[in-house]
Amino acid sequence: MKPPSPTQHGAAPQPPRGFTPPSITAGTGQLTTGTGASKTTTAVTTPISLGSTDSHLVDNETGAVITGGDARFDILEQGTGATITLGNGNDHVTVTGSGATITLGNGNDVIEIGTGHGGPGHGGPGGGHGFGPPPPSSSSSSTAVPVTSDTITLGSGTNMIFLGGSGNTVNLGTGSTTVEATGALNNHFVLASAGGNLTLNGFSTTNGDTLDLTQLLSGVSLASDLSNLGSFIGVATQADAKHAGWTDTVLTITGTAGTGTVTLVNTGSSLTLASLETSSLILPTH
Repeated sequence: MKPPSPTQHGAAPQPPRGFTPPSITAGTGQLTTGTGASKTTTAVTTPISLGSTDSHLVDNETGAVITGGDARFDILEQGTGATITLGNGNDHVTVTGSGATITLGNGNDVIEIGTGHGGPGHGGPGGGHGFGPPPPSSSSSSTAVPVTSDTITLGSGTNMIFLGGSGNTVNLGTGSTTVEATGALNNHFVLASAGGNLTLNGFSTTNGDTLDLTQLLSGVSLASDLSNLGSFIGVATQADAKHAGWTDTVLTITGTAGTGTVTLVNTGSSLTLASLETSSLILPTH
């Protein structure tokens, strides 16, 4: 699955296929700015401030703290426990460690979490990301999938997430987000109170994935027995736009502050509101 077509100038580039991710010594970072004859590379350590200049960062520290403004950043974090906070640029963030907290602004962003997700491989400055190996089977057991436990918070842009590992939380913004999570397990997707659009490939009702609707449905009057849940959540099926023979499940969730749409790709026609409520939905107190 390719990242969404950017709608803003300077969106994250797409480099040649098969680029091998760089690796640096643990406890170090490498920041590159500029291009051509003006390109400079500097050794950096946490805390790392990227300012508002387009740059490429490779870091392999434990507990790195990385901040940046509204420029375009290309970040590869190989350490664990990183905190990455960026502004409204069109950024590409890859984390191959675990326990990262990633907070992005309102740009059109590409995020890669974990390994073995079949997403783009990381490229260098001015290069980009080429698609890597196929993802593991969606039937992978939790013992075969590493616990990555990363947290991603998004803004109002158009975003693409390649999600590997398990135990991740994605706090969705009000924009449109596509998630490729085939082979991932036990992931938690939180819809914003003002709504937004989520397209999710790899969602399963049997591997611990959840859709958290507590913010979006905050303030609605749910019956204690959920007999009126259908007044706030509609469930329909549609033919997938890109793959012949695939059937998607589409949820339309109407809250007091906005409406959210969730498209569960290639889930067939058997999902119902009742089955989703039992297996996968997190609802406000009722």
